Amino acid sequence: MSFKAGDRVVVVEGKLKKYNAVYPVLRQDNSGSHLAIRLFGEFLVPCFCVRHATPEEIAVGHRIDANTDYVTDIRNHISPMTIVQGDL
Repeated sequence: MSFKAGDRVVVVEGKLKKYNAVYPVLRQDNSGSHLAIRLFGEFLVPCFCVRHATPEEIAVGHRIDANTDYVTDIRNHISPMTIVQGDL
């Protein structure tokens, strides 16, 4: 896969996957096997660990996984201690 300076990529494998961000490409090395991305300075990442970011990912600023389960995400649940004004 070919990348050029200024492309936006997301990490799909490896240690950087946990950051879930969109990174700008600074350059691709001469062999074409690694990219330099902007992450706290310049960071080299193997090309097989990244893919081009989609327009939606660029707009929101992070990777969007197709297998995200919003129903079981604890942040999407309402506490049983929540009181609605009309219930009092």
